[in-house]
Amino acid sequence: MAWRAAPMILQGEEGYIHVHCVVTGDTPGDAKTGAGWILETMAAGKKAFIRQKPYAFTEEEFDSSRVIHRAIVRFSMSEEPGEWVHREEPDRNGVLVVGFGGVNEPG
Repeated sequence: MAWRAAPMILQGEEGYIHVHCVVTGDTPGDAKTGAGWILETMAAGKKAFIRQKPYAFTEEEFDSSRVIHRAIVRFSMSEEPGEWVHREEPDRNGVLVVGFGGVNEPG
């Protein structure tokens, strides 16, 4: 099992850190394992908004026909302790997280 990660980390407003990570693996499973490791390692025990849970895919480069297995994960986290909110789930106030900077507020 082998994977390589290239996280892009941005310090955002209001104390949040935004993470977008592309992981390349020997297999789709390896890539997804790496994306999960990034999420679990960086956001464990912290208030986090999971914008894209680890998702693996395979693509073929059109010019070389080389097959590449990748996974992505996107989340925003705070240094304060808390739970994870997944993109598909509104929080207890009915707010649905939609992007790195925006939310849909009810009413």
